[in-house]
Amino acid sequence: MPYKKSALYGGQGGSDFSDDLTQTARIVSISIRHGSRVDSIQTTWLLTDGSQLIGKLHGGSGGKEDVIQFAADEHVVTIQGRSGSRVDSLTITTNKKSYGPYGGDGGESFGPIPAERAGGFFGRSGSELDAIGVFIPAE
Repeated sequence: MPYKKSALYGGQGGSDFSDDLTQTARIVSISIRHGSRVDSIQTTWLLTDGSQLIGKLHGGSGGKEDVIQFAADEHVVTIQGRSGSRVDSLTITTNKKSYGPYGGDGGESFGPIPAERAGGFFGRSGSELDAIGVFIPAE
């Protein structure tokens, strides 16, 4: 499935990252580490062959880890949060419920980003999640 990028939210720190979505069927879980800001995000996908792939950790290992496990019929609908020079908070809403907010209350609000059936993420990261955007189906 071809994907397009949403807008990017956050700062210019860290290095670029982009999830490889070539063999993915759907997101099965998202791990978010957070404290007063979002430290990192990591996605696990179900692949087209039925196996699972744990993606790269984008950001650092600080903060508390929360893992969102999606039901087989659950998918991302929107993502919103707060950002300034880094991603301060994230809330992920699916067709079933809302998860978060994860992180703090700094920065300015962004979103909700329409992310119906999001495939993964792109952005910038170093010791924290500096900026985030979403790959959405290019339908």
